[in-house]
Amino acid sequence: MQCCSTNLVKISVKIADAFFWIIFIKVQAISSTISKCLLNESLV
Repeated sequence: MQCCSTNLVKISVKIADAFFWIIFIKVQAISSTISKCLLNESLV
């Protein structure tokens, strides 16, 4: 039982890590898009 629970923890940590990176990358993309828009606005 102990082995099974540790495996579940490892799997959930991997899933959480993957979600973190997906969200992080999306936030980076959105923020870069917003900053580009702001730069264009200020140049115009």
